[in-house]
Amino acid sequence: MISQHGPTVRALVAPVAIGLWVGVMAFSIAVSSADQIFLTGNRVISGRLYRQGDMYVIQPDKGAAFKVSLDAVTGIVMGPAANTPAAAQQTWRMLQSEITELSNIQKIIAMTEAYLKKYPHSPSLALARQTLAKYRQIQAKGWVKFGGHWVSPARRDELLASLQAQTAVALRHLTAGQWAAARDQTAAVLKVFPGFYDALIVNGVVQYRMGNIVAARSDFHHAVKVAPDQPVGWNDLAIVAFRQRLEPEALRDYGSALPLAAGSRMLLDNIAAALHSYKRSRNTVLYKNLARSFHLADAQMQKRMARFGLYRYGDTWVTKAQFRKLRRRLQAYHQAKAALQTRYNTARRDLANTEQQLQQVAAQISNLTIQIVNLQVQQQFYATQTGVYNLGTQLLINNYSTQLNAQQALQRKLLQQKDAIIAAMQQMRRVAHKMQTRPVQTQYTGNQQLMLPTELVEPPAKPKPPASGSTGFVPRPGLIGLPVVWKLPALPTTVPAAALVQDNAPLLPAYYPGFFTVGPIYPPYQPLGYPFCHRRFRGKPLFDMASSTGRGGGW
Repeated sequence: MISQHGPTVRALVAPVAIGLWVGVMAFSIAVSSADQIFLTGNRVISGRLYRQGDMYVIQPDKGAAFKVSLDAVTGIVMGPAANTPAAAQQTWRMLQSEITELSNIQKIIAMTEAYLKKYPHSPSLALARQTLAKYRQIQAKGWVKFGGHWVSPARRDELLASLQAQTAVALRHLTAGQWAAARDQTAAVLKVFPGFYDALIVNGVVQYRMGNIVAARSDFHHAVKVAPDQPVGWNDLAIVAFRQRLEPEALRDYGSALPLAAGSRMLLDNIAAALHSYKRSRNTVLYKNLARSFHLADAQMQKRMARFGLYRYGDTWVTKAQFRKLRRRLQAYHQAKAALQTRYNTARRDLANTEQQLQQVAAQISNLTIQIVNLQVQQQFYATQTGVYNLGTQLLINNYSTQLNAQQALQRKLLQQKDAIIAAMQQMRRVAHKMQTRPVQTQYTGNQQLMLPTELVEPPAKPKPPASGSTGFVPRPGLIGLPVVWKLPALPTTVPAAALVQDNAPLLPAYYPGFFTVGPIYPPYQPLGYPFCHRRFRGKPLFDMASSTGRGGGW
């Protein structure tokens, strides 16, 4: 691959943040005296600056050149132009640093010729002429740059074949689970050619499998710099970013991979899983753009996969028969949840009604107790004065006592009823928790699969029929099995009908079809959609969203 290097920056700017790259001619060369380069951390360097890829190269007046990231430079103040021997020699050092990174022989020759024309009396004139003669000779021989060295095309082909053979050996070690052997093999390849794309990918996958996530990210990042037009590196870099919880960066990497391999089933499955698992805000340009591009590519993929009898189901593919079965079972699962929701709402209303009646009974008991105590006081006073009891007052006391006993019996009954309702609600919560932590097949496995250089595949051939008892899923691992049958707890039958507390807040979340249904629909098989919780609800929810599987309850 040809390294892309930016030209030397020449513009007179104040020491403020550099937000734009000011382009100049491709072969321009620095001609001024020392500039003042302002870096983060209040550092100021006197020297030269030019862009090389996604980095700046700074050549100080004293010392060796070094590279910094683009955002590390906060400003520059350009020095006055000067055509002095010192400036010419310093410019030559910068030019040498740049041409050693280039693979375009025409550009190297043109830059050297421009330097000789600009500095005909440079102290480095002899060295510059020798360099020009050397590269003209390389151009005449038709040599190419390979692995940092100029070689003949035949030698390049020989080296390439050898490196490919060694990488294939590493790949066999990887597929056999011999990770250490695979790592050693790719290390040998990268020692010869540090930018060999296939070896970088294989080594990155090996490092990822061994748990060396930072090393894997470094390999994949190097791979996309070497070959930015290859989608495998971008796919694998996105997966590593997700592993490191850099989800927006992962979406950007997938956005770079998708235009390069819109026909890759594995890439589309990975993007489907990533969009579903994304935990940041979905109301962003980054998310919406990737989702829109995914829909367009996946619509075409669905048409192609339909020819093989496969239909998208979340981030995987299923057969027609399996699609129909999954749909029925998923509908049964939602019906069970809806039934449980209805029972729970009824129990909540009955509990509120029972508590209201308990309050009324408690008030009646209090009033009757007060009445009885007052009448007893009156009766005692009357007996003290007259020596006999008042018959009417005694009848009232007996009547109120009977009512009090009845209210106390009702209170005990209501308390037992309240306990029964609470016990039933607790059982429903346990069932709801089990349904949420062990849900029916949710359409999304959440798996994002690393790619190898040989895995940029077209849709598969027509799959074999699933074995007896098989779920029929193809071919993504990790897809959870078919649902269990949920048993709903019974409510108490002695709940009295009375004025109910008005509380219409739904306990289960509302649903709406998600964007994963976008694409061609093959009658009579309708995509099931992607429902998720979209707001919080008043009261303690039956289905605890915090303990759910997947995004928004995993439903």
